[in-house]
Amino acid sequence: FMAFAERNRQLALGAHPVWDEGFGEEWTEDDLWGLDEESARGLLFETIEQVVGRYRGRVAGWIVVNEAIDAHEEDGLRRDYPWYETIGPSYIEESFHIAHDADPNATLLLNEFGFETDDEFDSAADKRAKALLVLDQLLDADAPVHALGVQGHLEADGFAEKFDAAAYQQFLSEVADRGLKILITELDVLDDGLPANSAERDAAIADAYRLYLDTALAEPAVASVITFGLSDRYTWLQEDYPREDGEPRRPLPFDDELQPKPAYDALQSALASAPPRDPLWHIPRAG
Repeated sequence: FMAFAERNRQLALGAHPVWDEGFGEEWTEDDLWGLDEESARGLLFETIEQVVGRYRGRVAGWIVVNEAIDAHEEDGLRRDYPWYETIGPSYIEESFHIAHDADPNATLLLNEFGFETDDEFDSAADKRAKALLVLDQLLDADAPVHALGVQGHLEADGFAEKFDAAAYQQFLSEVADRGLKILITELDVLDDGLPANSAERDAAIADAYRLYLDTALAEPAVASVITFGLSDRYTWLQEDYPREDGEPRRPLPFDDELQPKPAYDALQSALASAPPRDPLWHIPRAG
């Protein structure tokens, strides 16, 4: 992957050294929760050091810590997280320092979901407030956090009614006021509640993309837009959350035949009309 990116003058974003999922076949959550503090520190911090250090100077940025915020906790941190359970709340700050030491020039992100609309578990306003609290705690501790990643998993059905654009822009502005950049890291649109007809679904999905990006890109600190895949052929939503009617998911800019959809046009239009901003990264020179 890295060789391909470098040959084609593409930037690479690394994810995620610190998470509560994705451990592979040899590790389970039970294995991690059963570690003592010393073993957990050794496993987590040495992994960060080795992986980030291996690609030092080749990766533009790292999502260091993923999905660690809880809107219901006073300090904003998830308790049902193996590294919180074994190491304690300092694991986030320490992870950022270790990643920064391993690659001082990489942009380091805290990444989270749930800022756009309420869901069955959290209110978006509470999640945004706790994200700001966690960022303040990290910045007060001089942790090398450079950017907030907002995942941007949207729901097309009723998005315009559920999405408080003014509140979202205020949140992004408050993040920017802290001297941080903002990256949209996992943008896609769920089509639950929409008709089976693909043309109708595509139109509603494109509307969600357009409204969201017009809102988010009004903030100059938003430095990157990354969709969570390019083609519907490979979307995680089809695998993990198939539609009840059996129709294939259509959340991304290109369909399963790699043909552009209305979502592509919405993305292109939003990016073209966005106010200019300074680039966060520079494309590597050829060779």
